[in-house]
Amino acid sequence: MFESLGASSIVTKREISDEFGGDAMDFGVQFKRGSQSSDAAANGAAHAVCRTLAAALLAAGLAATPAAAGDFPELSPSLTYQVSGIVTPKCELTTINPSVDIDGLANPEDNTTAAIDVALQFDVACNAPVRVAMASRHGGLKFQGEGTSDPAFSELVAYRARVDLPGHQNVLSCTSERMADGRKACEGESDGAVGAGKGAIQLRVAAGQGLLLAGKYSDQVTIVIAPRLGGEDEGAGAP
Repeated sequence: MFESLGASSIVTKREISDEFGGDAMDFGVQFKRGSQSSDAAANGAAHAVCRTLAAALLAAGLAATPAAAGDFPELSPSLTYQVSGIVTPKCELTTINPSVDIDGLANPEDNTTAAIDVALQFDVACNAPVRVAMASRHGGLKFQGEGTSDPAFSELVAYRARVDLPGHQNVLSCTSERMADGRKACEGESDGAVGAGKGAIQLRVAAGQGLLLAGKYSDQVTIVIAPRLGGEDEGAGAP
């Protein structure tokens, strides 16, 4: 716009406003009638002002731009943290009924043992693979009264016990006779983490083991469940 002005022109605030279609700021600069050399000097000064303003605006824009995340000097100090958490292996066992009565132990037809299945239920919660052990106090259901010398009667009724855990069936199975030898005699392990849920010791009494005396037959069964630590390889118990 400056080059189109004649040497004798005077630029007014109104003319600048009309040219850009808006308000203009008054910088107090005028081009007066003079020689061509004066006009050339004035034009040069105007261009210099424009260049100065452009450079200032560019510098301001660069200063306002944040540095990229990777623009750190090579020798900038730094720290690296290794963060980890440890979960302790554990198991919990609970039951609301530690005493179970077996109805119909005797077959009413011949007074020998009847075939019976009974479940000793419990709640279990583990966060790892487990080792399981069972023990029997008497090695079977033992008669609790005064015995007899008649060999036709059985004072000890044998059974088989099997352990089922959440997601793991038949983790361990042993006879009551084997369980009487202590926990090490009847021991096994799960093939994976057990989790939480219902578990049970399934007792099975075989039929026809002998005549039964009138009275009470009982046993005390103990189960132990513990987390299996890495590297242990215990085989499942066998009859």
